[in-house]
Amino acid sequence: MKKLGQPALEHISNSPLKIMKWITREKIKVDRVACPWLIRQFIDPQAEFLFLPHDTDWSKIDSGTVFDVPNCELGHNGQDVSFNSILKKYGLSDPALVLLGEIVRAAGGRFAATQSAFRRRRFALDRAWL
Repeated sequence: MKKLGQPALEHISNSPLKIMKWITREKIKVDRVACPWLIRQFIDPQAEFLFLPHDTDWSKIDSGTVFDVPNCELGHNGQDVSFNSILKKYGLSDPALVLLGEIVRAAGGRFAATQSAFRRRRFALDRAWL
């Protein structure tokens, strides 16, 4: 599994010395634990994370990258949880990360879609042994 060569950093201000802030809701859940790991390992090794109260007005945040909050690009979209949205946005397609995304989705309560994906994967693996 390759890590990206250069971190995908965005600047909070005009200073290139600022570290990227990643902002999400407080009260850790599976997706909110997996996403910071993914971000630090494959996107932004020096990322800082802010966990704000659930009633924050997320539309007013204009510095940093918001994730795993309602109505954001890096949130739950269709059957995707935030982990999957981050994989897609940053072009992370390693099969191990994709499988981990399926596990995160299942652990986060979206089991029906993930169960179907696991069945397809199992069928493909069974066919490969024939």
